[in-house]
Amino acid sequence: MNYWLSRTQTRLRRKRRFLDMTGSGYWAMLLFSSSGLGLNSSSSRVLVILILTLFCPVYVIAQEVVDTVRVDVDLVTVNVSVRNEKDRAVPGLKPADFLVTDQNNVVSLASFASDGPASIVFVVDISSSMKGTWKNFLKRLQTFLEKSPAANDYTLIVFNEHSRLLVESVGADVLTKALSELRPAGETALYDGLLEGLEVIKRVPQRRKALVLVSDGQDTSSHSAITDVEQAAALGRTTIYGIGIELKYHCLPTTLEFCHGIEVLNELSKTTGGISCFPDAESLPNYLKRVANDLSSQYSLTYYSKDKTPGLRRVQVSVVQVERQPKLRYQQYYLKK
Repeated sequence: MNYWLSRTQTRLRRKRRFLDMTGSGYWAMLLFSSSGLGLNSSSSRVLVILILTLFCPVYVIAQEVVDTVRVDVDLVTVNVSVRNEKDRAVPGLKPADFLVTDQNNVVSLASFASDGPASIVFVVDISSSMKGTWKNFLKRLQTFLEKSPAANDYTLIVFNEHSRLLVESVGADVLTKALSELRPAGETALYDGLLEGLEVIKRVPQRRKALVLVSDGQDTSSHSAITDVEQAAALGRTTIYGIGIELKYHCLPTTLEFCHGIEVLNELSKTTGGISCFPDAESLPNYLKRVANDLSSQYSLTYYSKDKTPGLRRVQVSVVQVERQPKLRYQQYYLKK
């Protein structure tokens, strides 16, 4: 009898890890079945009860510990542009110089960055109306890329009557090649392109990130609506820069749809902490340079929000211990599901 008990206990020790993982009497039964032992004898039943008594509480206790230490938190990143009264970037600020609140509750910064690479998602209009400015745009964009940090990565989404992702998180040379192979044609699904850009930007590698929209017209063929874009922008916490090529020149009493396009770009840029501009083809380089300078001088503030309450949340950022408060531009609201 002692020999039989010794062999059984040895088998149990070898498979104890299964009991620890499941906490189920099933594994105890399986042990006896696989070892050829019956459950009819009183000694067998005693052993089953002993196994369940010894091992199953171990699993319950371990599970309770894991559940106790698991805390649901939400990582929030706010990219902040800090400008002085002359609209110049304010460099050299440290984490202690910023006060950040989420729903009026002061938060502690988990990380802080004042330089480094950025992930930029270009959403570019390739409808037929872009034919006249396309070559000039490519040339000016090349200058923009050459002066940007080499470690930046780029994603390209283009749209005419359909939107599509061409390249994702690549270098400047790959982006340039992809653009050079395109020829403008078709209608303008601007909202669809924006929605795809806001979805793709969720998986870019850098916390410093922005979406740059380049278009010369108003949406004409999207399946989605501007309200869909606004909600996605609130959820995405992404800075949007809108470049409306020659839109202001087309905004006339007889072409009010172009005026609406200006309103859309202005609103999206303002609410997400970006900037919008409406250059002609010749002044496009100046505006691209402005976007580049703004991106390179942003401060990236990251914190954990432990409040699980869904809904629209307000973030407020200020610079402390300064005589005159600089101009801050950032996304002040985000939507938490």
